[in-house]
Amino acid sequence: MEAPQAERTTTGRVIEAHMEGLRPARLRELPSVNAVLNSAAASQLLERFGHVTSTNAIRVALEEARAALQSGVASVPTEEELALRALISLDDEDRSGLRPATHLHSVHIQS
Repeated sequence: MEAPQAERTTTGRVIEAHMEGLRPARLRELPSVNAVLNSAAASQLLERFGHVTSTNAIRVALEEARAALQSGVASVPTEEELALRALISLDDEDRSGLRPATHLHSVHIQS
């Protein structure tokens, strides 16, 4: 037997209110920028891009994780995952900054 509409609506609201209450708790589980910088995964990030650029990329990764948690994503990324996200992001930016290779179609080399 199906529950009356009013009961289902109330139950849905209770679940929504409960989920809203969990979101701030999940946000508090996010690691700090410093914790991510001190993770093993961050060593390559720091080596390749330096402290300032790495820190900024980690802040962006944390902001994206924060937005995902607020939209209902259940899992909180670890320090390692956030460092990897920052590395991938900077690596993608670095690659997109490369100029395309010039094709040498009509070059003749004489010996």
